Amino acid sequence: EEEEDKPQVRRDSKRVVKGRGTGSAAMDAARYPAESGVFQKLNSTSSSRDHSAALRSLEGWILFVTGVHEEAQEEDVMDAFGEDAQVKDLHLNLDRRSGFVKGYALVEFERFEDAKAAMERMDGQEILGSTIHVDWAFRKEADRRTGRRANRR
Repeated sequence: EEEEDKPQVRRDSKRVVKGRGTGSAAMDAARYPAESGVFQKLNSTSSSRDHSAALRSLEGWILFVTGVHEEAQEEDVMDAFGEDAQVKDLHLNLDRRSGFVKGYALVEFERFEDAKAAMERMDGQEILGSTIHVDWAFRKEADRRTGRRANRR
């Protein structure tokens, strides 16, 4: 009886319908066997972070900031991260349709010490009422055989 209330969608068996991965289908365990699409959160505290795994980009040391409020402006993030050190560059990615921030930012510093201090100070803090999380944008790869980080530079 409930199935009669739902609209019936006829699909061609040769045609594949793809979505954007939003909604309940994105985390549907039946859709992704063996939990390949069900993600878990990896918790890391600033005291357990391995700063030796950080890699410098061509321009400088880049931090990846998540949890940025959708209405945040570059000034808000720049003021928060630029208290102790000079921020070399900042990038907030905007959603084309809505014009709001996508929820992450890339913050670049010239010196490793400045980036490390900013990460430890800002991780778990709030900007515009939204709790942010900060980590290195680039890291050394872990050696799959030993589980240790490779010393490639």
